[in-house]
Amino acid sequence: MTHQVRYETARRSRLCQSQMTVSKRIEHFGVALRWTEPRPVELLELPVHALRSGMVVAEDMRLHTGALLVARGYEITESFLARLGNFKTGAVREPVRVQARASKKEKS
Repeated sequence: MTHQVRYETARRSRLCQSQMTVSKRIEHFGVALRWTEPRPVELLELPVHALRSGMVVAEDMRLHTGALLVARGYEITESFLARLGNFKTGAVREPVRVQARASKKEKS
């Protein structure tokens, strides 16, 4: 065997081992995905006082003056809710459209 042939054989062997490792990881990840089923998302229109941490803004949130407060896609946090409390009542256009995870149905 020449040096070049040995090099190519070793490289192919490493590639096969690498691909096998990746395929095992993908298989394991796929199994994990089957175990965790995400809850569906609900689109809600809520007053400012009903917003909760973890909700995602579905449309730009604006003040009555037209100024942009947060853009759509922003995930509401506890600190944002605290800052939102600094605005006067009625300063933010309502209702606010948000996406929220559907609540889990309780078994009776």
